[in-house]
Amino acid sequence: MDKKLRLFLIILFTFVFLTRFSLSIFSPLKFWDETIYVNLGRNIILFGEYSFSHGFSDFAPNMPLAGFRPPLLPFLIAFLSLFTFNTIILSFLMSIISALGVIAFFFLVYVMFNKNIAIYSSLLLSVLPLYVFWGSKILTDSLFITFILLSSFLFWKLFFVKKSGLFAFLFGLSCALAFYSRYSFIWFIPVFFLTLLFKDRNLKFLEDKHLWISIIIFFVFVGPWFIYNYFEYGSLLGFLFQSKQALARWGVDSLFNYYKDVKENIIILLPFVFLGLFYKANNNKNNKKNSVDKINKINKNKLNNNNNNNKDINGHTEKNAKSFWILWFIIISLFLIFLDNKEGRYLLPLLPSICVLASLGLNNIKIRKYSYYFLLVIILFFVVVNFFIFLNAFQEFQYKDENCFFKTMNYLKNSDANYVITEHFSPSYFYTSKPSIRADNYTSIEYLLKNVYQNDTIFYYYVDGDWFNLKKEELKTENFLIYSCEDQEIYDLSSINLAE
Repeated sequence: MDKKLRLFLIILFTFVFLTRFSLSIFSPLKFWDETIYVNLGRNIILFGEYSFSHGFSDFAPNMPLAGFRPPLLPFLIAFLSLFTFNTIILSFLMSIISALGVIAFFFLVYVMFNKNIAIYSSLLLSVLPLYVFWGSKILTDSLFITFILLSSFLFWKLFFVKKSGLFAFLFGLSCALAFYSRYSFIWFIPVFFLTLLFKDRNLKFLEDKHLWISIIIFFVFVGPWFIYNYFEYGSLLGFLFQSKQALARWGVDSLFNYYKDVKENIIILLPFVFLGLFYKANNNKNNKKNSVDKINKINKNKLNNNNNNNKDINGHTEKNAKSFWILWFIIISLFLIFLDNKEGRYLLPLLPSICVLASLGLNNIKIRKYSYYFLLVIILFFVVVNFFIFLNAFQEFQYKDENCFFKTMNYLKNSDANYVITEHFSPSYFYTSKPSIRADNYTSIEYLLKNVYQNDTIFYYYVDGDWFNLKKEELKTENFLIYSCEDQEIYDLSSINLAE
């Protein structure tokens, strides 16, 4: 690798890290799922359990079991909590992981195609707004993308570059870590299988000992999780059943849920993705011609035969590589279409395939300077979208609800309240360490206050107005407090008429 390429990778890594980390600093209000994973990790250390039994809960069946939440991130947080519990450090770590994912993506495309396509692809992924935004969060998304890209790199090295017991071991281990990051790893099993099937158009790859070494290593590392699920759920696949039930809680979403993120991240790339489908392996015609002109007639036929053999080998590998990314795009798209719960961030596993196919399309443009112009226009478009993402994050403290939330959490953290009743039970526990009570309606609150927590100080917090429609005359208790964001004071039910 030449110095210019090393410098490019250093700059790329630094850029990806700084954009993600700075966005996390500009976005102090953590998402619901962020607080869930941090709370799970912290409670592993505090209580030795991977569950929702202590301090908070989640919208999930089979409570308090938390197996439907992939365990790698919570256990990583638990490990860090042994030394320090600081969300800035967690954000720093997730930004590093996101940057490593882009570097792994570069090397994956580089070993499949060439330097130009690797540069195009990694630049596109680094500035895609969806990857910028979610790469700044303490969530499983960037962790999973990094490990699935690393797994793909090791897969390609193992089956298309060099058979090696070390690569087989690392491929199995990386797949296990990808699985522990997100269970959607199982979506990629058909991608790997069909790529090997199309390689030689037969099933002889099943006789490859390196494949079975990888499979054995994978199950050695994920086996304990299946055993844990058997004892907790009564089924080896209990975590998958709970995941399905948790997603079903939200019903079946429309494909329109993807529209905003598709518009901002994918539509501009689609024409080049289409061009990428017609990408052909480089046959180096010009180089071959120049070489032939310099040799004598005796060696001409021999040299031509060698060049043709090299062309066939390179062309075959690049053809497999293009098939790999087309399979990735088709299979992941199908899973996303038929997934009941549809959120924008679920599109993240699709983005690498779109970046590669679009880069193949850019590389297919015969006049090189035009491909550079198109790439620059695409990057500038994404930069504008990212600018508004940063602007929105910077203005977050200006919003009334966010201000109220932070004021409340700061007050509650230092108060004498024993418990919190709120619809934001996971964020509340995250910011205050006060156990949160989940109550879905007025009857639940009334029962809890009069029969369970009658000797405790209860703090009731809401954001969206009088959420439970409480009335003073209906609920008479002196240990129930309510916070008014507008007045920045604490009231009990004897001093304020909630019905008004």
